[in-house]
Amino acid sequence: MQAGVLELEQGPWGGNGGKTWNMGRADHISNVKIHYNDAVFAFDFTFTVDGVTKTIHVGGDAPQYNEITLEEDEYFTFISGYFKTMWATDVFITQLTLETNKGNSVSTGNAIGSHFSLNLEDEGKILGFFGRQGSTIDAIEAIGGRMVKVGPWGGNGGHAWDMGQADRITKLKIYYGDNIVGLETTYILNGNSHTNKHGTTTGASKEIILEEDEYFTSISGYFHALSNYQRHAIVMLLTLDTNKGASISVGKKTGTSFALTLEEGSKILGFFGRAGTAIDAVGIHCSLPN
Repeated sequence: MQAGVLELEQGPWGGNGGKTWNMGRADHISNVKIHYNDAVFAFDFTFTVDGVTKTIHVGGDAPQYNEITLEEDEYFTFISGYFKTMWATDVFITQLTLETNKGNSVSTGNAIGSHFSLNLEDEGKILGFFGRQGSTIDAIEAIGGRMVKVGPWGGNGGHAWDMGQADRITKLKIYYGDNIVGLETTYILNGNSHTNKHGTTTGASKEIILEEDEYFTSISGYFHALSNYQRHAIVMLLTLDTNKGASISVGKKTGTSFALTLEEGSKILGFFGRAGTAIDAVGIHCSLPN
């Protein structure tokens, strides 16, 4: 799963013909095929979102293509290309190059027309693509960002979990007993609502529902080793505050404290950590302000 990201939409490069296409933001892009002839005709993107692998085709078709397969820890950091008026008055992408953080690349087409490029630095990565399509690729845009992942706080018991980064968190439910036993997060990603559950998500709970323009800005709590969890440290108390002054706080102030308040404009957009029958550890994905 990707870390928290400050999203930046770069582009569009190309023309206004055709209709819009959008692959959305991926957790990981694993393969790209670029079909070409006199121009870039089509893309096949294979990517993972929420643990599900998807492949989409955009554009027309051409028998020739170049492709690149990315390793699990590999991602695109650079895009460049050319666009030009062709076949009367339409503008098309004529050449495209993508490069990864490991120095691999795929390049297709003819370097004619107007040039464009985007180079992401400081742990930047390309998260997805969108643009315009018809029988060819009329335009392309890239979604880029900088990864920020903080934590986790707690112990090493249980198993690792990661909900990734959401576009917006809409509800958080915290399950508790003598300690924090479960988390249930409802969120929006690429226009769809999802619910992510970890730990024990039955029994006593408290919840907070966030308004459309509301988001978490701070997290704090306590973790402590408990004998009934084989002396593993467990999250004992969890508090989250929003930009509108609302908060949710559940648990007991026992053990070692932790706290993080984000700078103005930053948002908590996801959670990760460790869990078994309880929440062993919790961390956050967050965006950074411009």
